[in-house]
Amino acid sequence: MPKQTRATKIIKRPKIKNTRAHYGPFIKEGKLNESYMSLSNGFTYDDLHYIAGMIDGDGHISMNKGGTLKLELELKETDAYPVAYLADLMDTAVTLSVRPGDKKTLRTAAYGSKAWMMLCMLFPYLFERKSKARTFLKRKFRNVDCFHLANKFNFAYLAGYADAEGHFKKGTRYVPSENRTRLFFGFELTSTHEQQIRFISMNLRQAGFPVTTTFYHNSRLRKDGGRCKDTYKIHLHDLRSLRRLYNLLLPHCKIQRKAQIMRDTLTYIDYFSKFSDDDKINTMFNKNRKKTFDEHKEEDSI
Repeated sequence: MPKQTRATKIIKRPKIKNTRAHYGPFIKEGKLNESYMSLSNGFTYDDLHYIAGMIDGDGHISMNKGGTLKLELELKETDAYPVAYLADLMDTAVTLSVRPGDKKTLRTAAYGSKAWMMLCMLFPYLFERKSKARTFLKRKFRNVDCFHLANKFNFAYLAGYADAEGHFKKGTRYVPSENRTRLFFGFELTSTHEQQIRFISMNLRQAGFPVTTTFYHNSRLRKDGGRCKDTYKIHLHDLRSLRRLYNLLLPHCKIQRKAQIMRDTLTYIDYFSKFSDDDKINTMFNKNRKKTFDEHKEEDSI
């Protein structure tokens, strides 16, 4: 049976096709080529934190046998806005891939000098892929001793990691003890990297969020015969805490599907939950007179 391959098509090309030819080598006379500073000016502090979180979650950092560095991000088409966002900042191409089964993804990647520039900027904010990044940077900059920087937690980083590995829950659940269906909301973060989950959960607890962490043993086998990695999760279901967390994440979130769930959750908490403010409910009532106040009270009791 022939091996199935994926079809690819470039849907956005970079403004500068050959970065090295345009800017020169990344390292010039043993120092950083200052011409690359113009590329880095488009990145804000929050941009770097968000991209680091996304790269830690769904990105790839690799080097081929010839020593060419590659920094890559690939997401499914429906949630691929972070790919276009990163491609605009890095001035890289965006490629549409169609895999067997009509699975579409968007991908962007930086190579060579541009990848080194990105890795230097992102290194202080990475966590899960920091060890690999440190190995590559020490190989490139042998006389530089600045790759021991400690990680500082930031909610822009968490937004990027949550866009990659987070689950924003909204739905209904039957409660047998009460013989009724209730609405439920929650936030979960999943990773096979234990230290990553410990780092995030520790910082969330220090910020006052009552998160819980769980461990899931994975007994499934991979195709090569090895066992799949165990999974670690962070859970948060307290409505007051969700409101505070989502208000911190929303300004940075790039995937609209997840941002909409956060907005829906905030709407419920602010207008229909036991934590809602009567003034807000009255404002909602005046804007939408099709619903009676009794109907609002019934929704509030769900």
